[in-house]
Formats: sequence, structure tokens, C-alpha cells
Amino acid sequence: MDRWRSRTARPPYPPGRRRVADDADRAGEADQSEVSLSGAVAHIRDVLSGAGADCCVDCDAPIPPARRAAYRAATRCVDCQAEHEGRR
Repeated sequence: MDRWRSRTARPPYPPGRRRVADDADRAGEADQSEVSLSGAVAHIRDVLSGAGADCCVDCDAPIPPARRAAYRAATRCVDCQAEHEGRR
């Protein structure tokens, strides 16, 4: 058991040296952050313009016209909004 711990406690590469995968991982994380950020910006623009959505962002079900008429910026159906707000 102690032998296993000593082998797993060391990094698989010399300390102080970066691996090529580190750079690739960082680039992938940056790309994902950019995609998430652009999606958030688009969502905020829709909300501010009052555009809302035709389909729920969580379950992709159509948002009923009555809900969209009552709250133009709605992006979730009633069920998903209740769950999002912790009412379920």
C-alpha cells in the first residue's frame, strides 16, 4: 500500500516542466469559455429586447403562447421555470 501511494503521489513528469497537453487543455478551456460567454451574451440580448424564446432552453418544449404573452422574455416553460426557481 505504501509503495502504491509513493508512486501515485509523484507527478508523471518532472516538476517545473509543462506538458504539451497542458497547453492544449488550456486552449480547449478557453474555447469552451468563449462559446459559453457568447451564448450568455445572446441570451441577455434576447431578454433585454423582450424577444424571449419559442422553445424552452432546458427541455426544448414549445413555450405556450399564453406564457409568452404574459412574459415576453420567457426562456423556459412553466414547469422548467418552477424547477429553476426551486419550487419543485
